[in-house]
Amino acid sequence: MSDNACLPTSGSEFAASKDLYSAAFVKIPPNAHLLIPTDIAIMIPTGHYACIAPRSGLALKQSIDVAARVIDEDYQGPIRIVLVNNGSSNYSISPSDHIAQLILK
Repeated sequence: MSDNACLPTSGSEFAASKDLYSAAFVKIPPNAHLLIPTDIAIMIPTGHYACIAPRSGLALKQSIDVAARVIDEDYQGPIRIVLVNNGSSNYSISPSDHIAQLILK
């Protein structure tokens, strides 16, 4: 949907999720949450939904979590990720930074 969009990728051959990437420069203040654009859209197969999961490394090292985790099968708009900064300092994101994971259930 933009030049900053990155298609989801698999971290390994047997990965259960696809990696999602930021499409914008964003700074999340401590104890705040922001909507981060990915500038991609997907079609979810009938009878399924998508789940947005946090990255374990960001959660452990930077106290970054994901809120609003479910994407219903009828949603066809752009995917945006609600990231929560539970840390004590600003967290900066750039386009193409890996920010979350997408799991199809």
